[in-house]
Amino acid sequence: QVIKRLSQANKTAVLISSHMIHDIEALTSKVCIVHKGEWVETESADQILSQYPSLEAYYLKTVQGRKAV
Repeated sequence: QVIKRLSQANKTAVLISSHMIHDIEALTSKVCIVHKGEWVETESADQILSQYPSLEAYYLKTVQGRKAV
């Protein structure tokens, strides 16, 4: 919550790299999917969660069938 509060108070972007999807869901307003070192997609967390039950479901759908570069 400290990271989220500081980011909002200072209107600053904070880059978080994590495999802890539940933490990302709680902290972020935008999500960038990187799979095997390749940028795949960037989307607003609200947009994702309006179409998918979780960020994990979105991630799995997004990277399904992708091969490493």
